[in-house]
Amino acid sequence: MGKIGELESKYRGKDHVNHLKAVAEGTPALGWVCVEPTPGPYVKDTIGASEFWSNKILKDFKGKDENQVNWVKGFNGFLKALVSYIMAHHTTGLSWKV
Repeated sequence: MGKIGELESKYRGKDHVNHLKAVAEGTPALGWVCVEPTPGPYVKDTIGASEFWSNKILKDFKGKDENQVNWVKGFNGFLKALVSYIMAHHTTGLSWKV
């Protein structure tokens, strides 16, 4: 996650920097495995920050480059599906079924 933040800083002002920012804001969602007792709401909070940047991508590329639009839909879809998975299987934190 730290490397993603470094990349975002390094490429600030370059093409596709909003993609890096969306990923940099969304990757903390992967830290849900360390969050108790409410990992689902934690991930939902990271989605909001990531969507701020992905909405900029949609604004810039809608009607111009559908690959970029599809990338946003895929990344946002992954984050939202992660929340659904957590809520279905790990409501109060990571659990191991033995």
